[in-house]
Amino acid sequence: MNFKEKFIRWFSSVQLFPFPLWLTFGGTAYKVKGPDYRAILSKIKEGDILLRNYKHYVTGFFMGGDYTHVGYYAGFTMECPQTVIHAVFDGVKAEDIFTFLRCDEILVLRPALTTQEICDVTYRIKTRLNDPYDFSFNFTDDKSVSCSELIYHGFELFKNKINMRLKTRLGKPTITPDDLRDILCRIIYDSKELKDA
Repeated sequence: MNFKEKFIRWFSSVQLFPFPLWLTFGGTAYKVKGPDYRAILSKIKEGDILLRNYKHYVTGFFMGGDYTHVGYYAGFTMECPQTVIHAVFDGVKAEDIFTFLRCDEILVLRPALTTQEICDVTYRIKTRLNDPYDFSFNFTDDKSVSCSELIYHGFELFKNKINMRLKTRLGKPTITPDDLRDILCRIIYDSKELKDA
């Protein structure tokens, strides 16, 4: 593991509380709770995109936006009956939805695609399992993927149909979790909206 990877791993576990000024490493109290889990499980379908966020993590301050991570709901897999596939520092993993939902905010989106198109996307995303994480965020090299790259590559065949566009940032074509809110989709669940109401 090179210095860049070690630093990103360490840095992503730091939480900053501005007042009073306080730093912690790796929080455990999350705002998404049991009622959120039950509501999501009653609505979620294969093909849904899950955007999540953690409050106070330092990486969120630098990334900006409302969401810092994204996963794909694959439904039943060999790993779990309710599986989210996402790219983390250890690579692309299949994870139980209950584990994925340990966060402070969650937004579930349903892209405007047919059942067959969703099957195609699920297949493409499953073929990426165990791929390494892309610490360079290079969307032109698909040997490794970040969380939003995984979603982009999964939906790439249908990107025009759902208006999924890369944006240039620091001279690189990228897509962030926040950018995914702009695709043609329906909001299935928004924990932030419910908490703010």
